[in-house]
Amino acid sequence: MQRTILLCLMVIFVTAMAAETQIDTFDKTAIDTPPGRLPQPTRDVPDYSFSTDPQAIQTTYFDYMPGSYNSCPVRVQTNNAMGQNGVYMLFHAMETANATRRENISYWNPVDQSMQTFYIGNVDSREGYGGLSIDFETQDPLCSWHIDLDANGVYECAFNYDMYHMLNQPGLIGTPFMVIPNEDWSGTGYTPPFPDDEFDWPYVFISEAPTYATDGKRRVFVIGNNHTSQSANPSENVLIAWADYTTADLDASLMADLPWTYTTIPMMDAWNAGPDWIRPFHCEAVSRDGKLAIIGHLAGDDPPINLAYPDQFILWNDNFGEGAWEYISINSEQWVDSPMNQPPAPVEPFFDSDSLHFTYTHSGHSSAVFDGEGRLHVPSCFALNGIDDTGSGIYYPWFMFMRDVVFDPSDGTFVTNNLYPQGTGPADVPYLPWDEDADGVVDEYSDEGFVRSVNGWPVAWYVADDAFHENNFKICSDPDHELLAAVWSDGLKSRFYNDAGDEDYVDWATAPEIFIAVSSDNGDTWTEPIELNALDTPELADMIPVYIYPGDHIEYLGNDIGRIHLFFLDDNSYGAFAQNGNGANDGGTMSYAAIDVEFPNVANNNNDIPAISGMLHQNRPNPFNPVTTIGFSLPVSGQVELAVYNVRGGRVKTLVNGDMKPGDHTVTWQGTDDNGSPVASGVYFYRLQAGGSAETRKMLLLK
Repeated sequence: MQRTILLCLMVIFVTAMAAETQIDTFDKTAIDTPPGRLPQPTRDVPDYSFSTDPQAIQTTYFDYMPGSYNSCPVRVQTNNAMGQNGVYMLFHAMETANATRRENISYWNPVDQSMQTFYIGNVDSREGYGGLSIDFETQDPLCSWHIDLDANGVYECAFNYDMYHMLNQPGLIGTPFMVIPNEDWSGTGYTPPFPDDEFDWPYVFISEAPTYATDGKRRVFVIGNNHTSQSANPSENVLIAWADYTTADLDASLMADLPWTYTTIPMMDAWNAGPDWIRPFHCEAVSRDGKLAIIGHLAGDDPPINLAYPDQFILWNDNFGEGAWEYISINSEQWVDSPMNQPPAPVEPFFDSDSLHFTYTHSGHSSAVFDGEGRLHVPSCFALNGIDDTGSGIYYPWFMFMRDVVFDPSDGTFVTNNLYPQGTGPADVPYLPWDEDADGVVDEYSDEGFVRSVNGWPVAWYVADDAFHENNFKICSDPDHELLAAVWSDGLKSRFYNDAGDEDYVDWATAPEIFIAVSSDNGDTWTEPIELNALDTPELADMIPVYIYPGDHIEYLGNDIGRIHLFFLDDNSYGAFAQNGNGANDGGTMSYAAIDVEFPNVANNNNDIPAISGMLHQNRPNPFNPVTTIGFSLPVSGQVELAVYNVRGGRVKTLVNGDMKPGDHTVTWQGTDDNGSPVASGVYFYRLQAGGSAETRKMLLLK
């Protein structure tokens, strides 16, 4: 977006609003299809209870995305001096209809169940979209947010912190300074790639510094997204600012005086520079030992299957942000066949496309976490997509489902698992909403012979045109106990009424739901989601909970119980007036709650026999043409089955089926099916079942 000369205060205000809003560039045509039905549960819903009922924090008249776009601005203390795990929440709010939108930080004290809220800045200027991290030594929250100090529509990123460790309580707020000075870089020793670069929406992460073992220094990262692009459409490259600090630096308020380093990533700079439009949608993660990841997917001028770059990508740095970044990418598309109607309906594809595939759709607001095995997880929305007769992209809004995108840095591979719904097929084979039992046959037909399918809508607001802005998928973890929780809003029941006119769902007209799916095996398996809503959850009665942010850390309480902290907006009227003009301009209430969830004891699910993992190895070579070797290791003798599947879950080739002895084994696949015919190029899955366990990996045949 090019800046324009501002002529009056009203134009200044409007420009300020536009400058911080993510621009809608989703231009695929939505294809309407007959509404279907809710998913059938295939797994247990975990038991839970509220350890803290929803508590009001602060009223606000800004009712859109109160926290961060692509991070969790809710951080849980894990080792404070008082022996308690307090919770910090960073958010923006307008206290009255005519107030300035300010950045606030709240602290929840679990001992006396009290909430304290402060401004994190010291100037009455428009602020918002902050990032937050907890220093693992002091338990202090370090924060950055964007601010328009001179009301000219150009934001800078401020930095500040609460010196919790000095008082063992919140409220000793430091003095903010501009850590990303977009309007004036003089004195920093850094020049951004282009003069009009404006890095906003900051995210904050803390790792050990390279010298931590000798001097105890930590490294704080502030990562800002570029609001401006040199191509016609947005393309957000990132600026990474970092500084190494000690507790003494925090005590003496020396953070502003530290030597700050600034850098961008050449590949993202090239995308931003154009002239072709390539836009990365991404989130970031930083491990304590200095591994940095920027992970996401790409959009662009061409349909996704024709992008110059594969659309699913990660930029990886394992050296505290210094030096080169490794770029790894694959195509995200999960290709599927069209289901067929039955007589008396016309015997033709249910969908008007012969290029059906699931891929990223309305999935611009996610977060990422490392699990206990060092893998990255990103909850994402995949919708059924296609290409019409003109070559333009189309998608089906009734067919949007949650995926868990997993990157394993140990071998540089991606796996996309079904998160919800899951069906009964392998987790990493695309869930087919017309074939939940994965038997290759359509599950249900209408009386007229038309395919009747499961629907999905993991977005709080029911209007498809607004889903680009309204999606919000977040994840939290406890790596030490292999726990993960994916949290998102679901508006399918509301959409059944508001969009499809189904009177059976009239009670859900203004009742979006909070969905929470959990895993106790690092995301290898997921439960059915807990569903929290105003109709069935007494603690949420008369509330409209939207923009759900979990605390970054799941507190393990013992006995398979994990506590998940939740921050959300209780909207006064359904719909984001501040973003899309939906609902009334009457604001809402920032709220906090916590639930204790009974995580499944996965290790004892199979007749109390611990599951065996790590048996199946990555095929070599990969990609291959046409022969590849698959290795696997058996800890005990027994029945073994190894088979190859296509992306639709259909069995292609049985490689092993019989008793085998323990030890290392290899099998070659010649790229043929069970009839000996060569198979086509594409993605295939190979699945090993042995010792009461099953493992699946992905491979790519390129001819």
